[in-house]
Amino acid sequence: MNNDLTLGQCTYLEMIDTFRQATQDHFTEVPFGDYNLSLELNDAIYENAEREGHARFYVAFLGRDPVAYMSVFASEMSQHKGIMCAVTDSYYVVPEYRKDGIFGKLLAHVEQDIKSLGIRFLTIGHNPQYKGKTPELLLSEGYSVTEVAYTKEV
Repeated sequence: MNNDLTLGQCTYLEMIDTFRQATQDHFTEVPFGDYNLSLELNDAIYENAEREGHARFYVAFLGRDPVAYMSVFASEMSQHKGIMCAVTDSYYVVPEYRKDGIFGKLLAHVEQDIKSLGIRFLTIGHNPQYKGKTPELLLSEGYSVTEVAYTKEV
């Protein structure tokens, strides 16, 4: 099925125009805690980070159908001078394509691209409210658990 899978990089505006509904679906499926937040993308943050070279956006198409995206932010690590790290902002695979290996292929594409930019580490956040197999896949791909985050509204 993946023989016509196309992976690529795009601009923020191209990604959000293509995946606007998927972004909403993702937020509905995996909200940020129980804080009753509405999804309201801050385009200026994404566009500024992209313009400064600190954000990259990746997409996967199966034929003409958009099936997955990933956005990452990159910066020099504050406690490890000279070492670059990228962190996922968000990633999503359309539900009907989640058993097709698309996330792993998109992830490999992202890893290859950021490595070519001199980025040494990729940190992938995982919302525990999502009950999929992402942690198992990441561990099988050589990722390690480096920290667990906790959030409180103050």
